[in-house]
Amino acid sequence: MKFLKKKSTYFGLFIWLMAMVSMPFKCHSQSNEYNKAFAQANLFIKSNTRLFYSLATQQPTEIAQSNQVVALLYPLFPKGFIIISPSDEKTIMGYSFENNFNTSDEYQLDIMAGMLRQINEGVKNKNLQAHPREIQEINIPPLVHSLFGQVNCVDDNDVSVLVTNLYTPNHYAPGCVAISAATLLHYYQWPTRGMGQHVYSDAYGASKGTYSANFGDTEYDWANIKERYKYKATTETEREAIGTLVYQNCVALDMDFEYNGSTSNVNRIPNTGKDYFRFNGKYASATSPIFWKVVDTNIVHQMPVIFAISASNGAGHSIVCDGLNIDSTGQETHHLNMGWWGTSNGWYKIKDGFSVAGYNKIDGGVINFLPTPMSLPPALSADHTQLTFNWQVSQTILPDAYELQIRKDAGDWETIADTITQTAYTMDIDTTVQMYYARVRSKINNKWASESWSNTVVFNMEVLPVLETSKSNIHIFPNPFSEKLKIDLHQPADIKVYNQNGQTMLQQALTGKNELS
Repeated sequence: MKFLKKKSTYFGLFIWLMAMVSMPFKCHSQSNEYNKAFAQANLFIKSNTRLFYSLATQQPTEIAQSNQVVALLYPLFPKGFIIISPSDEKTIMGYSFENNFNTSDEYQLDIMAGMLRQINEGVKNKNLQAHPREIQEINIPPLVHSLFGQVNCVDDNDVSVLVTNLYTPNHYAPGCVAISAATLLHYYQWPTRGMGQHVYSDAYGASKGTYSANFGDTEYDWANIKERYKYKATTETEREAIGTLVYQNCVALDMDFEYNGSTSNVNRIPNTGKDYFRFNGKYASATSPIFWKVVDTNIVHQMPVIFAISASNGAGHSIVCDGLNIDSTGQETHHLNMGWWGTSNGWYKIKDGFSVAGYNKIDGGVINFLPTPMSLPPALSADHTQLTFNWQVSQTILPDAYELQIRKDAGDWETIADTITQTAYTMDIDTTVQMYYARVRSKINNKWASESWSNTVVFNMEVLPVLETSKSNIHIFPNPFSEKLKIDLHQPADIKVYNQNGQTMLQQALTGKNELS
């Protein structure tokens, strides 16, 4: 079981001087150890040219688990923290100059203590087995700017507001897995509209019920989703925008809503992305020999990764890894977004100790998680001789090229072009073909993902827009048709509306001005 021993957590020079008077006596060896850690922390601040930052206390806060000190925490002034290994080398384990480290939340601290124990074991293990290698310096700053969380959000007036839990049952926490998934969707600003729908039943716990979402009818309001909500002034529209996104991720993940924390599994994210949110990705175990290589490659290519992490007591959490730094000495740190409104976000040495003596805290992650295109209905030329296929893509990472495939009637898929650089392609119509099927995929970082095809669109050549009338007394607009069709009649008429497959969608007797949708 983790416990926390505070030597001093005061902030500000005046309070720090007062604390020195009443500071408890420490043995000489312990003071020497803290002096080494204190010197290392100061050196780190100077080496990062943070001229206006300083250690808020000379004595660290010990973070412990199972009666073993696993990390030494130094808060920074005016903001931030440095975490140092208690081992002889006093290695920097983690840091942030933008966010504070939370020691007051028992759940968050337990997750962090487990992760820091893992890192500390890795630091000691690496020092025993160190060997020279070629070093390539890399610096990828945090890719994700949003600071989402689950509950206990307050605005700029310190008034509680419902944000990501706006639509959850009883306003329970939406769950860390949904927060991580929503964080990546927000990073890519994708999709503009989801696809399909999903219904599931939660038969256990405090929130029994049936929950559903119609993703295909939802256009996500990216313009109104803010990067930060806690301690910020936000509108109802801005809270509804993030609330909708997170709740629909909850439904997609079959979230088990509970008053003391909602749960799902990180390994479900690739399937929910593919089925409902127009994404393609995979879940990989951290024990895979290529796991860390793929993680680092993803981040270098501006693609954040979702980690599943766990503590020794069985507690689990989902976080986003979105930054990588390898310095001239080969020291590696990764930036983690913890999903707690920014608290404890920072740079951590996570790779060295991910598997030590069977103690594995980073269980796996969602890798190669990328948006897939959204195909739009094909457009027919006025003379019925050409079809134009259009699609939309995320603007966060623009593809290198697109591949368009067509299937004619019952034939096989065939590639029409795979060097398309625009989001549209026009082709001549084959008069012998009745049904056209089309799909498209993106080449990103010079690679095609095999399962990254867009939705399939269909065009039926035998069901073309036809207007039959003996007089010019019918006006239909807009043209081409949109989701709403307006018809201005000067005499009664029977109206039939067909879809592209030739099925009758609506049959109605109309007079005068009408609007159909």
